[in-house]
Amino acid sequence: MKDNLLEVKNLKTYFSSDFGPVKAVNGIDLNIERGKIHGIVGESGCGKSVTARSILRILAPAGQIMDGEILFYKDGSDRDPIDLADYEQKSKTLRKIRGKDISMIFQEPMTAFSPVYTVGNQIMEAILLHQETTKDEARAEAINLLRKVGISKPEQRVDEYPHQLSGGMRQRAMIAMALSCNPKLLIADEPTTALDVTIQAQILKLMLDLQQEFNMSIMIITHDLGIIAEMADFVSVMYLGKIVEQAPVKKLFQNPSHPYTRSLLKSIPKIEDKKKSKLATIEGSVPDLYNVPPGCSFHPRCPKFVEGKCDVEEPELKEIRAEHKASCFFAEEVIADE
Repeated sequence: MKDNLLEVKNLKTYFSSDFGPVKAVNGIDLNIERGKIHGIVGESGCGKSVTARSILRILAPAGQIMDGEILFYKDGSDRDPIDLADYEQKSKTLRKIRGKDISMIFQEPMTAFSPVYTVGNQIMEAILLHQETTKDEARAEAINLLRKVGISKPEQRVDEYPHQLSGGMRQRAMIAMALSCNPKLLIADEPTTALDVTIQAQILKLMLDLQQEFNMSIMIITHDLGIIAEMADFVSVMYLGKIVEQAPVKKLFQNPSHPYTRSLLKSIPKIEDKKKSKLATIEGSVPDLYNVPPGCSFHPRCPKFVEGKCDVEEPELKEIRAEHKASCFFAEEVIADE
């Protein structure tokens, strides 16, 4: 038995609108093991961030969990889990878990930080909320955290406002705040967005170092398959609110079995490509969530599309080899073509 920290079962998160329900997350299952890194990858609008916000129960007012379980094994997998989906968003139970046991690095730190409070005050707030400590001790811990994440002159930076920091420094400060209470699970939503390549590499190395130091689990959300290859132990590929493929990272890259995953991998530029050669692209665009295609949601863009099958029946996510699942009628044929 694997030591799972978090188990998400049949999660459905919908948003109400004038045009009907928007099925942002439509029945997904995923497990995050204790001390492991789980990558979530897919195009914009596929439901990655909504999945993360559903776990933390910080959805916008129009969003609602319609079905499913979010089981958090706080005290070990042999203990009864806490079903986060059972509680109201503002419940005391969730307030104790958010920031302490489960923390999140938001996609854009400039908007995630409050512009009217110093970075130090915002880090101290999390420490004071979840730990029995004084303001002086919390300030000293905030300075120590800023130093740990590689910010120079932390004694000075702790009293600065977010707009006084560069993008890379804000991202580091966001990581410091997320780690302030030694969480068991860190959710990183596009942690390297808008950063240059050098800073991206530094942030990723920092996260890996801290993950090993604190032995925490990480759920990393990204578009970048290079980041997944470097960091993740296990990968879930999402498309239009559903998980279409799941596998350990090596198996996914060596034997991608869903046409969407294969298309994503083909779109990555390779150093051996000929000069001026065109990148492979996925034809078409992601369908509107108000009008999800019947059958397999990827069929309008799929090179393996079979009329009367893919546009009528919906494939289930099933195991095609050990620890490797895919939701495609022709996953076995894709493997045979290799």
